[in-house]
Amino acid sequence: MSNNFGVNGIIFLSLFFLIMKENLYSTEFCKITEFKSFDYSNCSSGNLLFVYINYFSDFSDFKYLDFEEYNLQIPSIHYIKIKKFVINNCQKDGNIKLKQITNLNKNGPKKYKTQFILSCLKR
Repeated sequence: MSNNFGVNGIIFLSLFFLIMKENLYSTEFCKITEFKSFDYSNCSSGNLLFVYINYFSDFSDFKYLDFEEYNLQIPSIHYIKIKKFVINNCQKDGNIKLKQITNLNKNGPKKYKTQFILSCLKR
């Protein structure tokens, strides 16, 4: 018997539990797929922010740098962008999370597709 749950099921459950835990603190959330085009006026203080950053590469492992002020490890390829975003938009409560999901890329020249998901409460 095959297991249909797989990686997508694990990702779904992880995000579901993360949202459920965070909903104790926030009733609404904002989804950000592009830093440049995000309209901050629609996201109130205290709302849960989800930031999705897609990255295509021939490598699946990334070097992480410490951002000690927020107790966060950030991939070096997006360190400045994520650090600025966190400082300007996230509450400094120790509840900031950054997840990495890497899969084989079947469509395109790069071998891997990595998605970084940042979650925090809006300032």
